[in-house]
Amino acid sequence: MIALLLLATLVAPTIQAPVNVTVFYESLCPDSIRFITQQLYPTWTQLTSEYLAVDFVPYGKAQQTVSAEGEWNFTCQHGPNECVGNIVQACALRTLREQPEQQMEFINCVMGSEDPSTGGEEVSRRGGQEDSRTGG
Repeated sequence: MIALLLLATLVAPTIQAPVNVTVFYESLCPDSIRFITQQLYPTWTQLTSEYLAVDFVPYGKAQQTVSAEGEWNFTCQHGPNECVGNIVQACALRTLREQPEQQMEFINCVMGSEDPSTGGEEVSRRGGQEDSRTGG
């Protein structure tokens, strides 16, 4: 009986939750681009979302202010194009929120494109997704 219990314990799968990782990054930051395309993505492809749950936050070192009229203004470390890229990526991530594999593939592809601030449209077309900037 003890041997049977021991065997059942050894054979029973160990259920573990994936490790949660939140990545704050910027669409035009060379360090963010390098980290996502050369470190995070290759690691994730080996572990998959079963073991690694990634939450992308395309905001990085952006700063926000609210005008007297209540309008939000964002200033991005690498300029206005980075703010556009961050917004495009945030919209795509929201659209793909229940699809972690597609999120990872999209972000890796955009960050590896020639211009990560505008690569969303090209990448989404190649992946069969609509342009996230148009909401379509």
